[in-house]
Amino acid sequence: MNKRIFNKNVIEFITVAKEYVLFCENIEKVNTEIILNDLLKLLPLLYLKGAMLPEFSYDDYFENIVSEDVYNTIKERFQQKFGEYDISVPVNTNLFNFEETEIEPISELLADIYQDMKNVIFNFQTNINEIMESALCRCKQNFENYWGPRLISALNILHLLRFNENIDLKDIKQVKRTENKIDTSKWIINKFFKNSNG
Repeated sequence: MNKRIFNKNVIEFITVAKEYVLFCENIEKVNTEIILNDLLKLLPLLYLKGAMLPEFSYDDYFENIVSEDVYNTIKERFQQKFGEYDISVPVNTNLFNFEETEIEPISELLADIYQDMKNVIFNFQTNINEIMESALCRCKQNFENYWGPRLISALNILHLLRFNENIDLKDIKQVKRTENKIDTSKWIINKFFKNSNG
């Protein structure tokens, strides 16, 4: 047994990742209020365990198992559950360039996280050291640059939805989705960086 792969932090991360995947795949019969409460418990734990993953050097043996159809199915389920509250939020992955901020709906952020978790679990279950290390390496890199920032953005808006007394999660209206882009040019943070860059 490879002690580096099967250490406490890795096993705990895989356990939480698997729980998140199962959660995403079984939300159809669960009401939005329960989904929101569960996400507010799962996501912080997933972030914590992702931050505690050790570094791995392999990245050559890796299979993306999540197809576009599966990804879209997960995203659409969250869209349906959140309805009018599937709010588009800013996701920043570059500390020094806020002009690169992406605007994504909650459903897409949660599907992005699902994709990484499903991929790492599938590759980890092969029980082949090189594949498991590659999966963990890729997942750690993506935590730092991709799904970690998305998780933080999703968690922020989910927290606001959960504790807003004016929102009735039992009476959610479905909306027809359009590609609405938010104008960020007047945001204070963007003005600050524009001024500081000359």
